Amino acid sequence: VKTVKSHPHSTKCDFGAGHGVPKSGLSRRRLAMDVLHEDLLHRLLQSLPGRAWRSLGAATPATRSALRSFLAERNQVKLTQMAFRCWPLEPIALACPRLQRLSLFQVDLPLIPVTARSDWCQGFEHLTCLQRLDLVECRFVNDEVLDLIFERCALQTLDVSWSGEFTDAPWSRAPVSLKHFYGIGCEHLTERVMVHLGARCPELTLLHASRHLNWIGSTRSELLTAFSRMKCLEDLALQDIPLDDDLLNTLAELDKLKHLQLWSFSTGPGLCMTGRGIERLAFSLTSLKKLSLDSFVFQSAEPLHCLSSQCPSLCELLLEGTQPCSMGTLGHLCFSKLVRLRLASCGVAGQLDCSAMPLLQYLWLFDNTGLTKIHGNGQALEVLNLGSTGCCSIEGFEFQRLVMLDLSMLHLRDKQLSPILLKAPYLIKVVLGENSMSPELLVDFLTSARQLKNLSLCCSASGSLTLLSLSLSERPPEDFAVKLQLLELYEASCTLLASSMSVEAWPVGGSAVIKRGGGRRVRLWVVEQQEPVSPYGRIHRADESWLPVQS
Repeated sequence: VKTVKSHPHSTKCDFGAGHGVPKSGLSRRRLAMDVLHEDLLHRLLQSLPGRAWRSLGAATPATRSALRSFLAERNQVKLTQMAFRCWPLEPIALACPRLQRLSLFQVDLPLIPVTARSDWCQGFEHLTCLQRLDLVECRFVNDEVLDLIFERCALQTLDVSWSGEFTDAPWSRAPVSLKHFYGIGCEHLTERVMVHLGARCPELTLLHASRHLNWIGSTRSELLTAFSRMKCLEDLALQDIPLDDDLLNTLAELDKLKHLQLWSFSTGPGLCMTGRGIERLAFSLTSLKKLSLDSFVFQSAEPLHCLSSQCPSLCELLLEGTQPCSMGTLGHLCFSKLVRLRLASCGVAGQLDCSAMPLLQYLWLFDNTGLTKIHGNGQALEVLNLGSTGCCSIEGFEFQRLVMLDLSMLHLRDKQLSPILLKAPYLIKVVLGENSMSPELLVDFLTSARQLKNLSLCCSASGSLTLLSLSLSERPPEDFAVKLQLLELYEASCTLLASSMSVEAWPVGGSAVIKRGGGRRVRLWVVEQQEPVSPYGRIHRADESWLPVQS
């Protein structure tokens, strides 16, 4: 399947104006192509694969004719960051009659009144083959637009993430054919929308929804009833909703569910999941491949052992507990297919034996102060986070593929650090605060690191920072393999670097730029001294375990 993608260097495209569109079908389609602005034709041509297309210009009649024939066969079009001023959607719909997927990303209608936006969308009536519609970050999506789309298109996939000023009303007329729905970051997506989808879309297999306000619009029982109707659901991701065992008990009845992600920022009495709810989920959903939860309170490791024995296909287990969660000693866990394991703030204590997780690549154990040791069986980790734990022994893992590392607050010495730092040449993001690292090891690490871009030394000893300052200033940049883009320090440590390096700005809690020889620059993030925890979250995209961005 070939895809027509947007041109990355173009920020907007205008349709030509001043042409009347005839009513007859064939001449209408031809003229629709003729009035497409040259900028759009060039944009489409430049996005096509192959040098032959890219060598052509969009102005010649022959090229226009060839492009007309090409677009007539296309089934996917993606347009990004465009501002439609005069022409409606109709010319594109007529040019691509076989279109099955239309993706609009950050598309705006700046000169079209809100009351006339449904007229702009009349082109949907020509997209009789359309199965997937992406309207990501599109401000024009309102009730009228949704009503028109739902009336004209038998969609199977709809993505309205970060879009729209719509209400609950249109969703009572959602397409019965809908199978996949993405509504991430929609402030107006209430529980009532879930109720409508449960009633209207019996074939729904994927549902990803989140918002940033408390969910309102229906009673709790209505929401649970709506989920119980989604018998075909295989992939469910909900963010910012109240989580409890009643929800888990309802979802446990959906025997086709394979991917489950539930995150909540709501706190209060009763707003948490317990081990009993997880155990019932594990016994019912034996085909589960991904489980991501927060806001739970476990008082033992029994839920993990239950998942280990009942869900043999589990590939991702991403858990984040809340107080007073206390799993204690986990003992021996067997997950033969597990690739990603996250146990953050779960009250894990003692030793964690990962030897029966042969495929493990991602290990995130942040904020488990009772954890003292982790042991593997030769797994090649790509992500390792032991920040704010009591871990003093890391054995049995390979680090040649490691790209992200957090060892903050561990107080490790060179003996424990060097087998990791000097054997991980592809590290990109590293947090090393509060470790007793010698200046020599720090320099050796910076000399050998080939891909390092983000480095956090918050809470690091002044001796290491002093040597870092001297090394960066006295040695030419070409002596270091490292090509830092971001360096994180506590505010009190700034003077150590400022004395030997040229700094453009020092805003507290902000960023600064350090000038180095050879034209290289390092962006410095200044962290306020009173922050007690690891700043790994400041490292851009340090953890990508939450909802994938659909675009």
